[in-house]
Amino acid sequence: MSSILKHLWVKFPSEKRRYLLIVFFVFVAIGIVEVVTYLFTLNMDNQWEQISERRTREIVQGVLTAFADVQSETYTFARNVAENPALVKFMEGENPHDAGIFLLLEQLNRGEEYSSELYDLHLSLLAWAGKQAEVDSSDVRRALSNKASSVVSQSALYTFLTVLTPVRYAGGKTLGVVAVSRPVEVNYPLNNRFLTSSGIQKELSRRFGTDIHFQFGEDAEPSRDGRVVSSEIRSLDGRKLGVVHVERPVRSSSALSYLNLSSSIVGTLGALIPIIILAGFWYDLRRLAPLPQIFLFLIAVWFTRYLWLALDFPSIMFRDGI
Repeated sequence: MSSILKHLWVKFPSEKRRYLLIVFFVFVAIGIVEVVTYLFTLNMDNQWEQISERRTREIVQGVLTAFADVQSETYTFARNVAENPALVKFMEGENPHDAGIFLLLEQLNRGEEYSSELYDLHLSLLAWAGKQAEVDSSDVRRALSNKASSVVSQSALYTFLTVLTPVRYAGGKTLGVVAVSRPVEVNYPLNNRFLTSSGIQKELSRRFGTDIHFQFGEDAEPSRDGRVVSSEIRSLDGRKLGVVHVERPVRSSSALSYLNLSSSIVGTLGALIPIIILAGFWYDLRRLAPLPQIFLFLIAVWFTRYLWLALDFPSIMFRDGI
């Protein structure tokens, strides 16, 4: 056997040997990927309980961090509005009900996904811009007497995260409250030209590859389902906003993501083989007569086409779309 391979190797010129070596290493790479995939899935099967527990903790922490980031971004915008010199000047004036304050809020909100409401010391709504989140007067009163806070409220179409922060004079005197709301969920079940049924719940479920459900309200309880892990969501001032429920990763779906990656690599490497071979023998093909040249070229093209179809190439590289 070795003598036959040696004879064939000597028979090919050095330039073609280079292409054959490339094909050989491609096959070796495919074999390595297959072996690594087999060992990985075997290890996953043997240690799935530990892997699932660790992955679930990571997802829960990631979800809590993502929600905290949303609160932090909303608070930053609310603080910038509350500290705006023109707005503070309006609140200090004898007539804070001036219509110009509406234009100011609209200007501050322009290009942002937030809605703003401005309240005075008597809990009266002075002005607003964007969708109103129907802030409760008790939340406004709490913001007047304390530092910034956050609440979650629901309307017929949206679930809002609202951050309330005091508007203060330079000397520290409280003049009113700014309530900045941000829709975190669309409660409408269908999509149309005006509404898209999407939100933080859907976005995080897609990001982490498992079902994530937010249940807002101080009376929200942890799930009793063993397949679900629950964790409390806290407001900026430490109060309970609700509970997030995270479904534990399923072994089949977790293994599938790695198998998809493996098949993508193997498919791409396999798709390169006919191209490398054709490149290696292209000079010899061009030296043939026109009719055999066309005949062999068509065979190579059709062989490549059906090989790519069998490997599901190139769509295997774009499973989630382009």
